[in-house]
Amino acid sequence: MGIASRKHSLEVLDDDHKQTLLQNKVVVSQLERLARQETYHLNTIVFLREEVFTRIHIGINRWCESKDVLIVIQEIQCKMTNLLSEIQFIIHNIEKDITGFARSIHDVSLSVFTRQELRRTLLNNGLALIEMITIPFLDDIQLVQRMIEKRAKTIYDRWLSTFSNTHIQRSFEENFGTEYDKQKCQRYETDNNRLRKQVKLLQVELHATKEENKVLNEKFNNTDELLKDKLVEKLTKSNSNVKCFLGLPSISMLFGIFKLLEGHASKMKYWMGPDSSDGKRWQVNNKKKPGASRKLTFFEEFVITLLRLRLGLNTYVLSLLFGVSQSTISRVFTTWISLMAQCLGPLIKWPSKEKIKKHMPLSFRRKYPNTRVIIDATEFYVQRPRNPTAQSKTWSNYKSKNTFKTLVGITPNGAFSFISDLWTGNISDRSITERSGFIDLIEKGDHVMADRGFLIKDLLLSKGATLNMPPFTRPCKHGKGRCLTAKEIKESKSIASLRIHVERSIQRLKSYKFLSGVMPINSLSVANQALKVAGFFCNLMKPLVQKL
Repeated sequence: MGIASRKHSLEVLDDDHKQTLLQNKVVVSQLERLARQETYHLNTIVFLREEVFTRIHIGINRWCESKDVLIVIQEIQCKMTNLLSEIQFIIHNIEKDITGFARSIHDVSLSVFTRQELRRTLLNNGLALIEMITIPFLDDIQLVQRMIEKRAKTIYDRWLSTFSNTHIQRSFEENFGTEYDKQKCQRYETDNNRLRKQVKLLQVELHATKEENKVLNEKFNNTDELLKDKLVEKLTKSNSNVKCFLGLPSISMLFGIFKLLEGHASKMKYWMGPDSSDGKRWQVNNKKKPGASRKLTFFEEFVITLLRLRLGLNTYVLSLLFGVSQSTISRVFTTWISLMAQCLGPLIKWPSKEKIKKHMPLSFRRKYPNTRVIIDATEFYVQRPRNPTAQSKTWSNYKSKNTFKTLVGITPNGAFSFISDLWTGNISDRSITERSGFIDLIEKGDHVMADRGFLIKDLLLSKGATLNMPPFTRPCKHGKGRCLTAKEIKESKSIASLRIHVERSIQRLKSYKFLSGVMPINSLSVANQALKVAGFFCNLMKPLVQKL
């Protein structure tokens, strides 16, 4: 058994030796092929160098004869370019072969040397590398040395000289070294950190999306909330919608005014009766308003107020549209219209003479250049009071209904410069002019344009002002009736053509249906505030009389 075992071991070693010899022959054949390629390319370079010198010599001769040296130089340049491309291709193939050869060696897992030793050997001495690689596979060491001296040394020295140490080190570390693994780990760690940040951002977005989805589901299930949101969205969608339904010229004007009022709205106390207007402790100490949150936002309450003022909608309709009670609509309108009158009413200014003349339309400048204001009185219908005294005081013989009366004054370009408080309908034009405080605003040299009903010439003369009004008719000398002279008729037409602008301004004021309809008795407490706010909104519109 011992002899048979030894014989079997020798057979195994013989087989291994044969396989090793076959591998060695393959390696030798690869090295010889590389040597042949190198010799061929060296001969090609030498031939091309001689060809270049020959072509240059011929080119110089031709240039001396026919001046076509540029063509020769271009041919040489093209030839050199092709040669360079071919050399780069050869170097690439050599690098590829060497890399594949190194990987095949790496797969054998040599125990003669470590990776670090192999890398240092490759960087320091290409010849020693070939010796270390070849010796474990070849039995004939002399054959290896002769091969190195003749072919391999020249091939590998030239091949290594074509690359920098950094390039060689990087190329070899990709196959044998640990630096590549470290860089790979760092790159993976960087990618991992980036992915973690993306995951966190996606988690935040997912949470926000869930919250938004929850709110949308609640709104979808709440039909009142959905109707309210859609209504507000439709009303504020375009400038034409804002002007038609809310009484403001544009969307930007709507949000600009709301932003002006929003700061005051956060501290206001909603109207609950006469006693509710007293200051509260949280208002005095500048604290947040206590109590449960309101069902309507500030902007929705602002829109409700504008809708009621512009369209004259009653509280029942608005309560259905916004999903709240009628009492809530009434409190919201009373509170907000009072706040708006307090903030916006003082913006109806009495302009100076200089500003009036600066914006004076051409039609006034030609005929009545000193006009300061055009005045007129207008009336608003109210429900008939139950009290007989109130009925008689609000009765208007001119309208034959119960009314409230106000005095308005406009500048020559049609903007409101004066709006008095509301008075009972039985008051005369002279009395309301005298008691409203209008006379106190008149200065010396002013011209006031009015209708025949304003018998205030003496009041204006006491202030040094002039009244421009159509002349009164007088009894005709011949026949019955009353008449005017030709000059008076011309003057009357001239004044009427300019005084018509105050009628247009009043018509614009009454486009706010809360004022033009029959105001209910329970709304009279906010009628003055609504009048001032509507007048301010009219001043935001385009001027009635253009400055030409």
